[in-house]
Amino acid sequence: MVTVPVEGGAARCDVCALEIQFAPRNDSPLAEGQRHDTQAWRRELLRQQPLPDETPADVRVLRTGGRLPAGTEAEVLERWQLARAAVDATGSHEADVRFLGLTLALADHLVAVDDNLELRAVLETALETLTAPQYQQLILVRLARAAMHVDDLPSAEDWLLRCYPHADELRADSAYRVAAAELALRSGKPEVVLEMIGSEVGEWPLHPDERLLAALLRVSAHERRGHVDKAVQLLSELMAISPEQAELVETCIRDSGELRLCQRSFALARDVTEPSMRSSQLPAPTPPRSAPDPVLRRALPWCGSCVVVALAAAWAHTTLWMVAGRRVDVLLLGAALLLALPAGVILLRGGQQAG
Repeated sequence: MVTVPVEGGAARCDVCALEIQFAPRNDSPLAEGQRHDTQAWRRELLRQQPLPDETPADVRVLRTGGRLPAGTEAEVLERWQLARAAVDATGSHEADVRFLGLTLALADHLVAVDDNLELRAVLETALETLTAPQYQQLILVRLARAAMHVDDLPSAEDWLLRCYPHADELRADSAYRVAAAELALRSGKPEVVLEMIGSEVGEWPLHPDERLLAALLRVSAHERRGHVDKAVQLLSELMAISPEQAELVETCIRDSGELRLCQRSFALARDVTEPSMRSSQLPAPTPPRSAPDPVLRRALPWCGSCVVVALAAAWAHTTLWMVAGRRVDVLLLGAALLLALPAGVILLRGGQQAG
């Protein structure tokens, strides 16, 4: 890694010892897109956008769980460098998408291992490499969040000032809005949080990647404005979606550090949702076993005996078994008929009583 001031200049590589000349960092804001007549029109445009995920499958799998699989860091870094070279060589959309996906996978991992210096190096390199403004905006937002993570709010504000606040692409717009809302909450401006992401769920369209953090920022903003009942209502509705969602919410709140999300409303919301969660997880009651039919219970011994004797009669018939000059099969068959008679009487009377 090479450390270079923002104004550029010469720096020596720690690995190869070569001196490299760097141009000044480009701090100009992103180019403005199309402006729309009203916020309502743009909101509807964003709400109707499809949500395709163009990230290649081999890159997408790296973003599950927040950390890279153990022992793959060097390999992923090499793939990231090759993807960067592909963007420089072709400038194609496909190369941009692949490089962005690898950058975000690396960034997630570096946040998880708390390597802020390497994180900033990866993100600033990506910012200079990517060509699509909407992807550059995602990197600017990551840089702002990295600054907030170390409590450098002025730098976070500088990064967000370079974003385009009226992006036409949902992912870029949502990332900017939620990051600006987080900065406002950290700066003690809860009313700005609600302006950026809405005071109610669904008031402003947000990309799925940003919805959970936006929801917790919204709850915290209501809470810090003194509207604890509203905060508890929103948070309990969020946690009631599923036990997995409730666990994820608790993890995010616990890991929020200096942001201190939902400090007053979480315990109250948990008290509201836990009883319903427990009842929804109880196994379905086992239907009571019906008692045996008393008629069948009385007839069953006679029927069983009849079957046994009839089977013995069949065996005696095949062997032509004789006793005192008499065929045993005929005797056994008569006995079976005698045993069947009581069973038939019991079943007949039971049917008449039921009718």
